[in-house]
Amino acid sequence: MGRRREHGEQTRTALLEAAERALSTGGPGAVSARGLADATGTTTRAVYSVFGSMELLLQELCRRGYLALMEEVGSVPETDDPAADLVQVGLAFRRFAVAHPHLFRLAFERVTPELSEESTVVAAATDSYRQMLGRVRRVTEPLGLDREASLLTAARFHALSQGLATVELQAQAPPVGSRFWPLREPLMGEEFWVGALEVFVAGLHTLEDA
Repeated sequence: MGRRREHGEQTRTALLEAAERALSTGGPGAVSARGLADATGTTTRAVYSVFGSMELLLQELCRRGYLALMEEVGSVPETDDPAADLVQVGLAFRRFAVAHPHLFRLAFERVTPELSEESTVVAAATDSYRQMLGRVRRVTEPLGLDREASLLTAARFHALSQGLATVELQAQAPPVGSRFWPLREPLMGEEFWVGALEVFVAGLHTLEDA
């Protein structure tokens, strides 16, 4: 009879959920073995037994971020209007960022060389990008764009989505009432995203004519 595992999947899940909460309130520096042990009613030994190190735990959180994004994008159905679908993919990126701002920042804004080079993180990031690229190609290929143009378009779409998310989460807008931003509405919200994404998608047709 094999030795019973001291810390199983339930402990792993509880620790990850506690780590996400700590990450959301204080960033990566707030995720500590002692804090997680106290939050889950276990020990620091359990943290290291399950994950091996705090760095590996952060890697798992980063991977979780990419998986959450993939789940949102995967929930967008493919219709006979790929351009409209791509707008919805952008909005799926927004839903992920708004629902998991701490994971968004960890995966897209605070990735350290150690995290970005770790194999499971790289795999999740690659799968996430490949999924988005597939949605972009549904738009670019009927336009006759070649592989290089499709890859460049995907990079632009990703940069637009990431930038919009950063602006919304940080509430970055020109000063209200300034000559640069005379409107009262801030640069955030689904309506603003829709406008930006629709302009992007419409602009792809200019590439077809180039």
